[in-house]
Amino acid sequence: ADLFPTGIPNVTAIIKGKLVYDPRTATIALTDATLPYTLRLADAGLAALHDDPGFARGLNTHAGHITHVSVARDLDLMEHYRAYTTD
Repeated sequence: ADLFPTGIPNVTAIIKGKLVYDPRTATIALTDATLPYTLRLADAGLAALHDDPGFARGLNTHAGHITHVSVARDLDLMEHYRAYTTD
C-alpha cells in the first residue's frame, strides 16, 4: 500500500519566525529531473553524450578535469579546465 496515495504532503513550518519548506520537495524535483540522464549514463556510458550534444554540454567534470568553462572560471580553476569533446 502506498503510504501517501495522493502524494507526499506539502509540509511547511514556521521556525523562529521563518517559513521553512519540506526539503523533500526540492529533493524529489531534482531527482525527477536528473534520473532520466543518470539512467542514460548507466545504460550507455559516455556514448550517451555522443548521441546528444545538449546532454554533453551538461557535463561538468571528466577524467579529473573540469569540462564546463563557466564552472572552472567561477571556481577560479581554469588550470583544471579541459573541454570535453565527443569527437
